[in-house]
Amino acid sequence: MKDWHICSEYPDYQAYSLSQLFSDDWLNSYWDQKEGTRDDFRFCYMGVKGSWTPLHADVYRSYSWSTNIVGKKLWTFFPPDQYEMLKDRYGNLVYNIRNVDINQFPNFRKAKSFTVIQNEGETIFVPSSWFHQVENLVTFYSFSFFFLFAFN
Repeated sequence: MKDWHICSEYPDYQAYSLSQLFSDDWLNSYWDQKEGTRDDFRFCYMGVKGSWTPLHADVYRSYSWSTNIVGKKLWTFFPPDQYEMLKDRYGNLVYNIRNVDINQFPNFRKAKSFTVIQNEGETIFVPSSWFHQVENLVTFYSFSFFFLFAFN
């Protein structure tokens, strides 16, 4: 399950409370007050071992956090200055960092990245414009929250 809008579908259910660090949120504040829509950028995800999310940067180059309620994930991060090494000569982005055609993406092997194992009960903060791929090492359930504020 991907991008389940639990907060907008069940507005009376308090799925979580925000830390002061994440409370200045222009993105969701905009959507919360916009009439005629129930969109937001607060999501629930569930999946099985071996499921994964392709390499990407978050929507609108927002910041995000993701909390594992259950499960364990492997995150691979690429800082924004590595972006050019993640593309081919046509501007296409690598889809799966575990299966890269070096002939199509010759600069990929020069890209600098780091990995983080996220365990149950832990939260990962994703800075704006950082590309990342997420692999689920076991069955998982998580919340993700995307936000914009003055620093974006």
